[in-house]
Amino acid sequence: MIKQNKEFFSKKAPAKQLNSSGVIFKSSLMCTSQGGRARDMAVHISGHVIQGVGSAEEIIEKNPDVLVIDASDYIILPGLINSHTHVAMSFLRGAGHNVDQMIRNFNFKKEDKLSPQDIKAFSFGSLISALKSGTTCVFDHFYQSDFVASAVDQLGMRAMIGETILDRGGPKNIIKPFKQIKKELENWKYPSRIQPCIAPHATDTVSEGLFKEIGVFAQSTSLPVHMHLSQTRQEFDDVKKEYGCSPVELIKKYGLLNSQSLLVHLLHFNDQDLSYIKKSGAQVVSCPNSQIIYENIAPIDRFIDKDLPLSIATDCAASNDHMNVLSEAKMFKQMLRHLAPKTHEQVSPVRLLEMISSEPAKIFPDKQVQGQIIPGNVADLVFVRPDIRTAPMTDDLTHLFFSFETDHVQHVMVDGKWVVWHKNLVGVNEGELYEAFQEQSKNINTL
Repeated sequence: MIKQNKEFFSKKAPAKQLNSSGVIFKSSLMCTSQGGRARDMAVHISGHVIQGVGSAEEIIEKNPDVLVIDASDYIILPGLINSHTHVAMSFLRGAGHNVDQMIRNFNFKKEDKLSPQDIKAFSFGSLISALKSGTTCVFDHFYQSDFVASAVDQLGMRAMIGETILDRGGPKNIIKPFKQIKKELENWKYPSRIQPCIAPHATDTVSEGLFKEIGVFAQSTSLPVHMHLSQTRQEFDDVKKEYGCSPVELIKKYGLLNSQSLLVHLLHFNDQDLSYIKKSGAQVVSCPNSQIIYENIAPIDRFIDKDLPLSIATDCAASNDHMNVLSEAKMFKQMLRHLAPKTHEQVSPVRLLEMISSEPAKIFPDKQVQGQIIPGNVADLVFVRPDIRTAPMTDDLTHLFFSFETDHVQHVMVDGKWVVWHKNLVGVNEGELYEAFQEQSKNINTL
């Protein structure tokens, strides 16, 4: 006999763990990422893995003894992935909107005075913003990154973490030597939810000698490479002047351009650069709001026309003060319409969803993380509840990007465990984290 629980989501707190046989969530609408969405669907979860997905009738019939949860009031999404963040920079919210040459003249100087305790406390400010807007995984790039990883772990989130590598400029007091970074990567101490990557800062802040070392290490470990690339005209021109080639050609020279490379921003390039990227399978990351504040709109229409692997991310506070990747995807779509109306028509809402789920998941080292609601994938799910502000739901995914707000995200699951329940963190005292953030923030004016 099928048991259906209609009161499951009305409880003040979630069950501490799911039944040993798992549960089935029956939803009126499910977005599976690749392949779009379907109605009257069900997903069977056991442990931390999705066991089955299909029509509600089919899944329930196959698993007659599994508890069925009525989730018909919700749209179920795969956990979203924010593919480029610096979460510890939340202390700079609102501070950098009118600063020229922000990276060198502002960010480096502020970051140089951060303590490890600052980094962990400030990381929560961005991570909670991401989590409560449906992001279950971030790809982060920062200094003293073990403190970022610790914050991610405390919240139960997923992440790919890279320790920023540079030897030209930067916040010298918190930069680790590459020898130490290699040792930490080789002896990674975090659970499988938190994976490592190699994170060179940029082509104008890493010397040729260090790039050679990074290239050798990357090829020997097969770890993903996550880096800023051609973020500014100055970077492009400086690299061209010093090396006689473009930033894309430079990283290609040192073996850092391949299918495990995440190339963030890419505002300046030539036609040959795009051909190199296309052939390599590297993924470009666009951060629309951030790029506008730093310099200008990236030529994202050319990425689409070239059919490059492409994902969308928020970047960080100072250049973007929120972590809502759904909102960022909306901005991407609007920018594309402005730049190239015909190309804009090629990017459907399904494609937008892929850019913040299944596309960046291809870089994530754990291949059970595919950014999709499919059997064998980890159970990272987001439950979004429509209301009068989103009605009428004439086109589900278009409404997801253009009508839904952060507070429509009600529940979030990572690895089969609830991390957000009725918009509140699970197992973590947000008030205490806020107090710690405020305490560390008292020094902001002197940073």
